Amino acid sequence: MIKSSEPVESIFSEININFYKTNNNKKVIGRINDFIYMLKVHFFHKYQNLSEMRIVYENGLINNTPTGKLYEAKKSWSSPIENLNEMINPAQNQ
Repeated sequence: MIKSSEPVESIFSEININFYKTNNNKKVIGRINDFIYMLKVHFFHKYQNLSEMRIVYENGLINNTPTGKLYEAKKSWSSPIENLNEMINPAQNQ
């Protein structure tokens, strides 16, 4: 727990975390809800209780689920992990 009067942005600035304002994009919120639903379905149908759930495996399934890129006019399919890697390392993807 952070017990400081400093703004969160200044605390995390030394480790290069960038904060961006949201535009409350309904497509993004809908996709996040889809991922939550997928995780709940997997939990209720595969596992008896939460302690048995293989979180890393389930997270990997979600990260490799094909999605459309929001910033392209033409839809192309890629996974969330690919999109994140493109944003983190733009020079490697050109």
